[in-house]
Amino acid sequence: MTLQNTAKVLKMLCKAYPKSGIMPDEETVQLWNMMLDDMDDALIIAAIKSMIARSPYPPTIAEVRKNAVELARGTEGQLTGAEAWGIVQNAIGRYGYMQQSEALASMPPDVAQLVKRFGWKELCMEPINTTGVMRGQFIKAYDATAARNKEQLQIPASLREGFAALSNGMKMKQLEGGKDDE
Repeated sequence: MTLQNTAKVLKMLCKAYPKSGIMPDEETVQLWNMMLDDMDDALIIAAIKSMIARSPYPPTIAEVRKNAVELARGTEGQLTGAEAWGIVQNAIGRYGYMQQSEALASMPPDVAQLVKRFGWKELCMEPINTTGVMRGQFIKAYDATAARNKEQLQIPASLREGFAALSNGMKMKQLEGGKDDE
């Protein structure tokens, strides 16, 4: 999001919520821009308009990011765990035990990744159209992974990269025998 459009968004919020106390001053614009700079301008503006239409209260940065992620993911048609399981069952029926690479190539990347974690051969051994344990575990794992991915998208990219760098630094300290609180 550009600095100029961030200022425009804050002015929209000021007009929509005149008693909110939101001030489009330089510091506020800088903060909002820092927290939204990894997102598309049009997406943020659409999220703001949607929130203005639905809520009598001004949104926080976190609410704007969450709404923007939901709008973006809604256009992609995010699968449910049950739908992902259906894709796996169709691939098992079509490709069978021996054509793992073809089966994985036929699936969306997030489904294929989870299939690899469970094991293609193990999934193939699960009786089709049963309410087996594997089905329940797969659906639960898929839904949890999708929720975690959605949550990660709500965090600005620059912060995610910073967290990863911090995490890697802590791992290196531990490997070198250092203490975490140094």
